[in-house]
Amino acid sequence: MSTLTRSRMIKLIIGLWGMARPSQLLAFIVLYLTGAILAVKQGHSITVVQGIAGLVPLLIAGASIHYSNEYADVETDRLTQRTPFSGGSGMLADGVISRQMACRGMWILLLLSLLTAMIGLVVMQGSVIAFILLCAGLFFGWMYSLPPLRLAWCGWGELDNALLGGLLLALYGYATVAHTITLDVILMFLPFTCMVFINLLATTFADRDADKAVGKHTLATRLPVKTLRRLYAIVALLSYGLMLIFADSIVSVQIVIGAFLVSPLVIWGYTRYTLIHSPHPTVFAMIAMMLVYFVGVIMELYFR
Repeated sequence: MSTLTRSRMIKLIIGLWGMARPSQLLAFIVLYLTGAILAVKQGHSITVVQGIAGLVPLLIAGASIHYSNEYADVETDRLTQRTPFSGGSGMLADGVISRQMACRGMWILLLLSLLTAMIGLVVMQGSVIAFILLCAGLFFGWMYSLPPLRLAWCGWGELDNALLGGLLLALYGYATVAHTITLDVILMFLPFTCMVFINLLATTFADRDADKAVGKHTLATRLPVKTLRRLYAIVALLSYGLMLIFADSIVSVQIVIGAFLVSPLVIWGYTRYTLIHSPHPTVFAMIAMMLVYFVGVIMELYFR
């Protein structure tokens, strides 16, 4: 293999890896484990092999969704000022990966995700509910950017993504272990879902001008700045209001305390929202809240 060919191959591998958005897939793992540990804490059991069998198709599905978003948003990504949390990976926009290769990749990953999930379902006696949730996540993840729904292009993308990232991932982890989902588990993750929603308000605002230029109608392009800031504040307050309403009965005291320790980051995010291009303050608040949930359920498991 010539040096030029080897260099090109390495560049392709790095590009394909980058398009999968590995930092976001790490969040998939944390939320999956949060749901799974919660189920174990409630008395359900699972082997390590079964847990891995549930996680693998989820990560492949996540990569497929990221590929589909990169494929659909290449025009926007060429125009925007990229940050680590907005504007895509840049692999298509910078010409590292071709759009045709991204299209093939998203389909291959989609089929591979379904195949590994079905193997887990049959061979490992996996959860039917988890399989249904995975299929729903794949569908609405693709529909975020792709036709016929193209939810991100008509003002519904933020809600779609918040429900997927804030609720479905944890429910999938829970269902993988418990083989069911309950209303209490859904309600437990609603405050976090609100945090994911305001995170999406921040990340889409960073791409506002580019999205507007290509006709992508996110909330950031459809609503005036004053309304966006008001919406951010309302949803952030809703998150904490739900925390208080569900405290102890649905959301553990540890998580509630942790959430309020994170509140300065949320306030920081609000004070900087729409005033700076970077979504970092709100992203950090969301990540901190995710870790609060993760550590909280571990504490419940070991100190119950």
